[in-house]
Amino acid sequence: MSLTKKNKKIKLSDLASLVNGILSGNGATEISTVTSPEEAQKGSLVFILDRNMLKTFSSINASAFVIEGEKTENTAPCLFVKNGRSAMAKILPLFAPGKKCPKGKHKTAIIGKKVKLGKDVSVGPYVVIEDNVSIGKGTLLCAHAFIGENSKLGNACVIHPHATVYHDCFLGNNVILHSGVVIGVDGYGFAPEKEKFTKIPQIGRVVIEDDVEIYANTIVARGTLGATIIKKGTKIDCLVHIAHNCKIGENCAVVALVGFAGSVEIGNHVQIGGMVGFNGHVSVGDNSIIMGKAGVTKSLPAGSLVSGFPAIDHAKDMEIQAFTRKLPELYKRVSALEQKNSKS
Repeated sequence: MSLTKKNKKIKLSDLASLVNGILSGNGATEISTVTSPEEAQKGSLVFILDRNMLKTFSSINASAFVIEGEKTENTAPCLFVKNGRSAMAKILPLFAPGKKCPKGKHKTAIIGKKVKLGKDVSVGPYVVIEDNVSIGKGTLLCAHAFIGENSKLGNACVIHPHATVYHDCFLGNNVILHSGVVIGVDGYGFAPEKEKFTKIPQIGRVVIEDDVEIYANTIVARGTLGATIIKKGTKIDCLVHIAHNCKIGENCAVVALVGFAGSVEIGNHVQIGGMVGFNGHVSVGDNSIIMGKAGVTKSLPAGSLVSGFPAIDHAKDMEIQAFTRKLPELYKRVSALEQKNSKS
């Protein structure tokens, strides 16, 4: 089932089958778009992920709803699902406008020697592909993308405008690089000598496995020796810096403005909040959660939940913060007691 043509409609019963949802009401209701509650109109499907929104349910002018949680009695056609965001991930692609780009090479593209382009590759305006590059079938290179020599890209990748892949880098299948991403920049390596710093050549590479998506203006540095590795399924937000020889595990989620110093190792299924900083050479075990603005200064075991600077157990950090907020009042009480004792 797909929705590729504008104004095509899908029955609610078909969406129920897609997301394994419980259908309530008329399954023949036709859906032509997904909107916010404020923009709802005839043909709209609206997601209700917060049950408190059910209080204003009747005022939303939509044809049908997807509601997270147990089934309730409603007059409008509804789908009840266990996980609303999971259902959204399956339904929204049916209504998303596909990226359109003509197959083949634009006349302004610059393509080097011994370049291998797979079937149905799209090479947009002003793209530069250097020598000995291999690009898999169905990959899309948007305007001004740059692919350095000896790099290899897998099938069905999307390289958005002004993204850069330096030399000797490897990207697996279904990798998405958003605008401004730089893969394979030199690691920050210098040897201090008297009053100057001498550059240490960075002769490693970057390996990005299948189904990785990296958002705008994120930097992944190549290894000094060996590789910087991002494993399959990991999603990395905007403005993240990943230094040389880091290893990020499978299916991790890294939010914006995170900084990884060199040789950090992150396990699988790790969630990292915004503005977290990592000291060099630390490791984080599988299934850990690092809360926003934490400073990870030492290695953490699997299943950790930490926050604060330096990062400690989250419950302990909350206890310390609660006590800290009481300090002004405690200071006033101590000062008053001291004054009382001095007068007596």
